[in-house]
Amino acid sequence: MKKFLLSTVYLLCFFYSTAQEGLFSQPFQSGLLTNPALIGNTEVKTRIGGVFRTQWKIEEAPYQNYGAYFESKLNNFKFGLILNQSKTGDVGFKKTSFLLASGLSKKLGRGNNRISFGAQFGLYQMNVDYVKLQFDNQYNPAIGFDATLGTGEEFEATYLIQPDINIGLTADFEMPTKSKIEGQIGLSIIHINTPGRTFNKEDVLLPMSMIMHAKLRIHLKENWAIEPLFMRYQHDLDHETRLGLNTQFRLITNQLLRLGLANNFGNKLTFLAQFELRKFAIGMSMDANFSNTNQFSTDNNVFELNMIYNIIKTGPKVHYKDVL
Repeated sequence: MKKFLLSTVYLLCFFYSTAQEGLFSQPFQSGLLTNPALIGNTEVKTRIGGVFRTQWKIEEAPYQNYGAYFESKLNNFKFGLILNQSKTGDVGFKKTSFLLASGLSKKLGRGNNRISFGAQFGLYQMNVDYVKLQFDNQYNPAIGFDATLGTGEEFEATYLIQPDINIGLTADFEMPTKSKIEGQIGLSIIHINTPGRTFNKEDVLLPMSMIMHAKLRIHLKENWAIEPLFMRYQHDLDHETRLGLNTQFRLITNQLLRLGLANNFGNKLTFLAQFELRKFAIGMSMDANFSNTNQFSTDNNVFELNMIYNIIKTGPKVHYKDVL
């Protein structure tokens, strides 16, 4: 019974950490972490980026995610690397992913019309620190929990290594209207190989996750545009839908400011601000959470920091695919 309860706890932790992989508050700024087809989907030839996210503060062990990536392109071929780590809980539950990424794009006619395909292949590792767990057998009537007492449990493994495969497809388009309108729609499938997800020998697989996303950029003036956004994330029986609106101002040639607001249909509101200066871009966001998970944590809001450094830019001309 104890082993069953322990496995259940691990699975719940894994569901939480896995379900958050596609739900960054700034998904289009961390495109490579959202859809494999978004690799190299900017006017920048080579860049590196990172993202830090913290949420669900439970005592002193909030859920945290660290991501870093490199991407570059050579004509229509794109390639990159991804390192992502999630950790949560007092028991040191941790998941680390290392992925190789590649993609191809095909221009369709004139203008900014193209389709892109991307794939990611790699490994992920899960591990937990059993020393931090407490069991009934370690209860001492005189002093309470006694770490010197044996747990009475036998653990099959403390870590798990599995292959992981993600794929994605996007379509970029522009409309020949008086106010220039550009857009993008995309679909990504995460964990398409349904890898294992338990520390024991049970055959329990991780379901595939699906992310659908779309956005428009409507140029109202030469240096001013608005961006309606849509995203839907499906993980097994759980799902999340997000609608948002950004407004973008190009201050001077090498400076861009973006402010935005997104609604996750009654669960949370996301406020974001992003700034680009020459080769460097930084974005910050805060989620105000209104869901019933507030009762389980001392601070249920979310903070996310996103940074990008453009090593090589292709030129000053910027279309739909800005740096951010």
